[in-house]
Amino acid sequence: MGKKTVLATIGPALAGVAISAATWSQIPDPMPIHWGASGEPNGWAPRVVGLLMLPLIGLIASAITGWAMRRGKLTEGMTAGVVLGMGGFHLGMHALAVQAALHPTFSLSLASVIVMMGALFGGLGLVMPQLEQNRWAGVRTPWSLADEVNWKLTHRFAAWSMGISGVACMVAAVVLPVPFSFWVGMTAVLLGSLSPVGYSYVIHRMRRS
Repeated sequence: MGKKTVLATIGPALAGVAISAATWSQIPDPMPIHWGASGEPNGWAPRVVGLLMLPLIGLIASAITGWAMRRGKLTEGMTAGVVLGMGGFHLGMHALAVQAALHPTFSLSLASVIVMMGALFGGLGLVMPQLEQNRWAGVRTPWSLADEVNWKLTHRFAAWSMGISGVACMVAAVVLPVPFSFWVGMTAVLLGSLSPVGYSYVIHRMRRS
């Protein structure tokens, strides 16, 4: 990975550790680390786990994402942007988890989670058309991997499906109450992820006929 990507990988993780260090003495032990669709906590862990888990997960996820995107021949700048988005998502989740741990009811702002999820998903959609054929990143169906035209058409479609799903996810968080916004957002992301697979198969059948 290039220098920009390395910085984008490490930066959000260090910011998360800084948040943990600044609030360490104020966080209960054990602390909530998992919440249901209503935003109420249903899982707990020791403070050291709760305060270090998401920064570590974010670091690992960002590193893997950066490596995979480079396999798809993304430019250094675009790869760094994707990695920064991934790290920013985990940093935001960590900040919300810390905020929830400090709140008297330990409740999590699910609306904020859904907005961040939609923004990340839609942002990933923007880079889909830039990916070249590879086995590590993108919509890797048997048909897109075997046919360059199928790959290009599928990823153009994925840009639209993921973008629309991301926007739908964010709108749901704003206009719908919890837990409906959570389920609508998750459904939108699921449809945005699966529809390019079906589209790839349709293109495959059309090109065979």
